[in-house]
Amino acid sequence: MDLTSVLNESLTYISSFALRCAVDLDISGRIQAYGRPMPLNELARSIPISPEKDMMLGRLMALLVQKEVFAQDEAGYVLTPFSKLILTERSNMGAFVRFITEPVLTELICTMSKWFKDGGAGSTVSMMANDGKKFWDLLRENSEFGNLFNEGLASHSKQVIGDLVKCYPHIFDGLHSLVDVGGGTGSAAKIIADAFPSLKCTVLDLPHVVAKALEDDSFNVVAGDMFEKIPPADAIFLKNVLHDWCDEDCVRILKRCKEAIEPRKDGSKVIVVDIIQDFENNNPKATETGFLFDILMMCCHGAKERNKQEWHDLILGADQTTGRRKSRRQSQIIIPVAETPVAVSIVADTFLMTAQRKQGVTNTKANQEHENQNRTGKTSTNKNKQKAHEWCISTLNTKRQRGASTSNGTGKVRPKKPVTPQSHRNTQHKAKEISKPANQ
Repeated sequence: MDLTSVLNESLTYISSFALRCAVDLDISGRIQAYGRPMPLNELARSIPISPEKDMMLGRLMALLVQKEVFAQDEAGYVLTPFSKLILTERSNMGAFVRFITEPVLTELICTMSKWFKDGGAGSTVSMMANDGKKFWDLLRENSEFGNLFNEGLASHSKQVIGDLVKCYPHIFDGLHSLVDVGGGTGSAAKIIADAFPSLKCTVLDLPHVVAKALEDDSFNVVAGDMFEKIPPADAIFLKNVLHDWCDEDCVRILKRCKEAIEPRKDGSKVIVVDIIQDFENNNPKATETGFLFDILMMCCHGAKERNKQEWHDLILGADQTTGRRKSRRQSQIIIPVAETPVAVSIVADTFLMTAQRKQGVTNTKANQEHENQNRTGKTSTNKNKQKAHEWCISTLNTKRQRGASTSNGTGKVRPKKPVTPQSHRNTQHKAKEISKPANQ
C-alpha cells in the first residue's frame, strides 16, 4: 500500500455520497430519457440547476465516470451496467443507495471506534449511537428512515429474488404454500407469487411493517412475531433475516420455522437466502461485499455474516435442538443461489456430503464430479454471472431412509429453464394478527 492507496481508502465515503447525489438527482433516468449520449449542458438543464453550477456538475460526473457508474464519449454521457441498476424502472438499487448513505446509518457507523473502547457487555454500536435504542427501534420511531429501509430491501429483492425464480425454479417444485418470514412490504413474495401463480404466498412481519405492505392480490399478509409463531406452510422463506441476529436468536427462529412445517408432507422446507462469506473466493469484489456487510451487521445489530461452516453448524444445530420427539425426517442442506459456477458445485458437494455422512449415506458420483471440477475449474453453468456473495441455503426435510434429496439424484443442483412470470392470482389481501409481537 502506498500513500495514494491510503488517501483513496480514506476518501471512499466521497464516492458513496457522489453516488447518492446521482441517485437523488436521477441522473441515470435523465440520461435514459434523453435516448442518446447526453451533453453536460443538457443534463444540467434537465435537473435543472443554475448555469454557474454546470462545471461543478461536470466535476461530479468526472468522478462517477472514473468509478464506471457512467461512461462518456465525445457526444456526452451514457449509461453503464452499473447505472442501469439504479434506474427506477428496473431494479431501482438507487433506493438501497439512499438507505445505506442515510445520515442515521452513517452516523451510527461513525460511533464504531467509541463502542470498541467504551461499549459495555450486551451493547451494540447502534445502541451507543442512539441513547440505548436498538436498530429496530430506530426504524419504528423514525418513519422516514423506516421507509428508506423498506424501499432499500425491496430494491435488493427485485434483483436477487428475480434471479432466484428464473435460474432456480426447481427450489419451489411441489410447493403449495410459502411464508416469507420478515418479508417486509412483500416485494420478495410478489416476485415469487408472480412467477408461480399456484403457490399461495404469505408475508409475516410486525404489525407496523405489514401495515405498509404493497396493495397486491398475489399474496396475503399476516401481522405477527417470528419469535412467537410462524403460520404453517409447505415452505418457510427467509431472505436476509438471519444475518440480523446472533446465533442463539437464529436457532430460536429456525426452531419456529421447523414447527411451522412439521409434521407436514415430505418436501416441506426452509429456504434461506443470505450471504456466505467465502474467504477463498476468486472474486475479490464479492469477498469484500461479505466483509462490508459483516461490519454493517455488527454495528446495527451485534450480529454477523457467516461462512460455510458456520451456516452448516447453525442449521444442523437448530435441527437437533427443537426439544421435540426426534423426527423421522432429517434436515439436509442444499446449495445455492450463487452464480460463480465452481463455487456452486464445491459448496453444494461440501454441504451435501456432510449431511449424507451424518445419515450413513454416500454419493460417489457427486464426489467424483466434485473432484473433477476442482481439477478443471469447469462446470456447465453460465460463467458470465458473477454474484458470488448471494446464496440460497435450502434445508430440505425428507425421510431419513431416502438419503440425499436433490433435483437429479447426483448430489448436484442443476438450474432449469427460467420461469416466465404469469398473471396474479385473485387471493384475498388482508392482515391477520396471530400473536403479540415480542419486544425486539
